Amino acid sequence: MVGLLAARHVVTASVANAPRSAAEHAARARGRHTQAAHL
Repeated sequence: MVGLLAARHVVTASVANAPRSAAEHAARARGRHTQAAHL
């Protein structure tokens, strides 16, 4: 039961972080200059 809740929490967290991860990946793909601008 606890394991099931933990797994569900991990899935929810990764779905919530997906847009941010995609944005970071795109920034990294564009190069260091763009990434530095985000900082």
